Amino acid sequence: PVRRYWRSLAQAEEARTAGEALQTAHSKAMALQMLLKPRADAKRLAEEACDGLVILKAQFGCLGAAAGSATATWIDVTTPCQAFVEDSTLLLHAGPKGRLDGFCDTDPLGEGEQRLRVEYRWRGQRLQAEVADEDVLRIP
Repeated sequence: PVRRYWRSLAQAEEARTAGEALQTAHSKAMALQMLLKPRADAKRLAEEACDGLVILKAQFGCLGAAAGSATATWIDVTTPCQAFVEDSTLLLHAGPKGRLDGFCDTDPLGEGEQRLRVEYRWRGQRLQAEVADEDVLRIP
């Protein structure tokens, strides 16, 4: 019983620390997104003008959780994804997406599978792509 008590205290402290780290990382990501917004807006307008790649919605994290729930650990990354579009192509190389500008690691304890889901419009079609955190994303 005593070991269980100390283990539960340690787990609670780990969760608290991870929660604080997540809040800090999320705040930094949001600040970077604000800096990327003018670039993303300009690229969106240019892509709309040529019927190119427009990012409608992009989410990164443990996507099974509902927004607002205690386990919601995902972040909206629509702005940075649009800012990364070059010549109607979004290419994110293999590696942890949480290190990209405007993204953040949404699972500091490593308990869930982080994924990137992107809904986009390209040449009049509405499409979706989803990849694991470490995988390459190339759309269209």
